Amino acid sequence: MALEDAKLFKQDMYALIIDFTSAFNTTDHDRMLWIMYDLGFPMDAIEVVGNLYQNATTQVSLPQGGRTDQIPVKRGTIQGDTLSPFLFLLYMEPLFGWLQGGGRGYSHACLKETSIENLARHNISDTDEISNGSCADNLLCITQRLCDLHIQADKLSNYADWAALQVSGKKTKVTGILHKAKQTGIYGTDPSQHLKTQLNEEISVQGQHARFIRDTDPFKY
Repeated sequence: MALEDAKLFKQDMYALIIDFTSAFNTTDHDRMLWIMYDLGFPMDAIEVVGNLYQNATTQVSLPQGGRTDQIPVKRGTIQGDTLSPFLFLLYMEPLFGWLQGGGRGYSHACLKETSIENLARHNISDTDEISNGSCADNLLCITQRLCDLHIQADKLSNYADWAALQVSGKKTKVTGILHKAKQTGIYGTDPSQHLKTQLNEEISVQGQHARFIRDTDPFKY
């Protein structure tokens, strides 16, 4: 919907596509409990999760039969536990909130075209925007301005460092589409070359440059 909005209302969009390496296996247990506390979970729920991960172990089935000795689970969520996907979502929630804060995401022009009366009637804020979308350990970060993309990339780096998450440099990409620039002609009839100049080896996360791809290039997500 954001892509359609940008095309219909001739707005620019930048996108940073992040892939975390072994994200489910690297979460820090203490930080996970801190996050639950900060999000307002009741203490009994936090204690249950803490007890679940205290002295937790796992085993690996061997191809020739049998299993390994008990392996301590000192990091990461427990594989196969139905609670693990939810805990990982909680682990990422502070990052999502940080990316959303500051009004640096993509602002839908269709809402700007709506009268204040209609906004109030439908309980829609005229500052509603989208800053990120996530699926498992993949994260899409979108902005309307290049300067905001740099700031969001710094947020991603800082949070990943704090949360002991590792960004995959090979799978992290950056792209954009300059509808507004094409309409105004500020960069000529084809602004794609200027977009490459803006983004190619210019956006970095955890010290790694995101690989630039054109808006028409396919990629695996």
